[in-house]
Amino acid sequence: MTYIIELKVTVELDRTEGKFASREEVVESLTEWLENANQASIYGIGADGESTYEVINWDVEEVERPKSSRHTRKSRVPPVDLRPARGATGR
Repeated sequence: MTYIIELKVTVELDRTEGKFASREEVVESLTEWLENANQASIYGIGADGESTYEVINWDVEEVERPKSSRHTRKSRVPPVDLRPARGATGR
C-alpha cells in the first residue's frame, strides 16, 4: 500500500545577525535544507512499533502567500482584567 501525504510547513524567521537577505534567498536556502533532509525510510512506527515505510518520492514546493499590505495591523484581542471584582473575597 502506498500513501501520498502532503504536509505544509510554516517557517517564521527573525534575523539575529548579519545583513538583510531577500525573501528569495531565504526560500532557496530553506528549500535546499529540506530537500537534503530526505530520509530513505521511516521506521519504528505502527501498532507493533516495527513498521517500516520506504520513502519513494520527496518534493519540496514553495507555497505563494497572498499579497497584503505591509502596514496591515494584526487584530488585537482586548486585555482581560483578572483582578477580583470590588467587594469579592478570596475565599
